[in-house]
Amino acid sequence: MRRAESKEDAARPGTGAGSDTDPLRPGTDVVVVGGGLAGLTAAVVVARAGRSVTVLESRNRLGGRARSDRRGRFLFNQGAHALYLGGAGHRILVELGVEPAGGPPVADARVLIDGNIRRLPTGPGRLLASGILGLRDKAELARVMRSLPRLDPSRWAGCTAGEWLDRHVSGERGRSLLEALVRLGTYVNAPDLLSAEAALTQLRLAMTGGVTYVRGGWGSLIDALVRTGGAGVTVRTGTPVGTMPDAPAVILAPGSPDAAARLLGTDFDTGPTAFASCLDLGVTRAPGHGFVLGLDRPEYLSDHTVVADPPLVGENQVAVMRYLSPEEKPDPADTRAGLDEMVARVGISPTDIVEEMWRPRMRAVSAFPTAAVGGFAGRPPVAHTDRPGVFLAGDWVGPVGFLADASIASGYRAGRAAVEHLEHRALTR
Repeated sequence: MRRAESKEDAARPGTGAGSDTDPLRPGTDVVVVGGGLAGLTAAVVVARAGRSVTVLESRNRLGGRARSDRRGRFLFNQGAHALYLGGAGHRILVELGVEPAGGPPVADARVLIDGNIRRLPTGPGRLLASGILGLRDKAELARVMRSLPRLDPSRWAGCTAGEWLDRHVSGERGRSLLEALVRLGTYVNAPDLLSAEAALTQLRLAMTGGVTYVRGGWGSLIDALVRTGGAGVTVRTGTPVGTMPDAPAVILAPGSPDAAARLLGTDFDTGPTAFASCLDLGVTRAPGHGFVLGLDRPEYLSDHTVVADPPLVGENQVAVMRYLSPEEKPDPADTRAGLDEMVARVGISPTDIVEEMWRPRMRAVSAFPTAAVGGFAGRPPVAHTDRPGVFLAGDWVGPVGFLADASIASGYRAGRAAVEHLEHRALTR
């Protein structure tokens, strides 16, 4: 994969391919705006079809929310990340020659409830033995768990996650547990807005295929896509795009619907953005519990040591999060105090912390699918019908998947659509 020598060499986009002020190589077939998972997936698909493609990334680094940052011996993602092994994203990455390595979360998961850390009832046996649930809660949760593998989430696209829970769970504790699992799988703390299709899709994937924490961080997936793209892709980092690039086909994957709308001069009917407060720690002591999910508060803690590359010796990585509601803008000091309290509950003291990365309000989902827009099918399609040859990609685009699954699936579809557009264009000239 070719890279631009410098930001100055990249120059200004949108002035005509091959001009002195244009970062595009003469004869570029496809321009991709955005060098995150969606944009790079699209670029690889285009390159594998034998077409030339240039990726324009505004930052000085590729990756978007799939970047990984090294702090000393530790490797931190942009908040806690997990790849669903049964999802569209993993399947497409493998098809493109990217084989993610990693490991699962710890098996002995816990919940924080009523100020106490208790065992998380994750399976039928633990569910029956759970001391945090009453008989009605246990019976209702057992029915939900049995039904998930056979359930069609798309049937519930127009129903909110909260409405689905109203129909299937009446016990307070059981509902709190399922709401926490929905937050865990979606990063969304808005059950009265989120489409039940998204919530059930993530719950189903977690139960049937599980997740992996990617070794080398999510930045390793970005690096692997760059290698897979080979010489057919030119990458220009440090290149903000202010106007629509001039190319036979353009794929817009700039990271958010607002950024795409600015280039197109149009608006998209999408759901709200989901935010989270994210604290990543490098510590000298293993947490007393490697996975804790908050039921009292929308918080989460997990040991992400498997992410480290090279492996850590005598040290651990811990990811801690608070899931924010769409309009919530808490005092960062208060949020940090709550997360520090959870860290202390698993036996980690301030003197154990050697590195940290703190993001008080990080965008976790560009625009989550709501029941009001009809779930996944209500998201903007990859093919932007008003502009032939212009395609969209991102976690807010297309009818397939959620989070990284949506980014990768829409990038894959956008890449194929761009190639088909070029072929049709050649035939009709």
